[in-house]
Amino acid sequence: MASPLRIVYIAAHGGYHPERLPLGGGAAVCRRLVHFWAADRKISLTLVAPGRRPPDTPTGVEYVHLPVLGGDDHPARLSRREYARFCRRFEAAATDHLRGMTARPPPEPFVVLSNDISEGVDFRAVTAMGHPIVTIFHVDVAHFFSRMYLRLNASPVIPIGIHRAIASSGLSALCPDVLRLVFEKQSRCVRHSSRLVVPSTGMAR
Repeated sequence: MASPLRIVYIAAHGGYHPERLPLGGGAAVCRRLVHFWAADRKISLTLVAPGRRPPDTPTGVEYVHLPVLGGDDHPARLSRREYARFCRRFEAAATDHLRGMTARPPPEPFVVLSNDISEGVDFRAVTAMGHPIVTIFHVDVAHFFSRMYLRLNASPVIPIGIHRAIASSGLSALCPDVLRLVFEKQSRCVRHSSRLVVPSTGMAR
């Protein structure tokens, strides 16, 4: 009998009770996939998340809690600046956890499923570990940020081009981290993910 496909699901909005403080589409997709895959004997699923594991988490799903927020903190309560710091803390903790899994003998292959982009793992570092990454695009982060915060109704080609020029000059460290979370992380996500899951052909283009 073939070994089950091992998926390590990294979800920054995972592990929270879905009715107490809703977290939007990413959390809903995570919860649905976890419940769907838990019943599939051909899949071995590990969920890595910052929440406390809600009581309806299916048995058989390995749950890894990353304590990157205080006991009473919740992503929905964070300010924009606090949320950016949360993204970086979760990125570092999730990437370190994968590094630890990689170092355990004997080596056991697994696929990393990233539920997030800005909140996701260090895509370049995880690829260097030898693990394929599949990333779910719930939203085009660069496009969303450009429309909501830069007030650009057109394609985000201009801010993306500006950020690429800054990065190629070696000065990206001078950019506010929120811009790096938007533009740099999405670029690295696309470059280092083996597969991208998108909700529309328009986003794929």
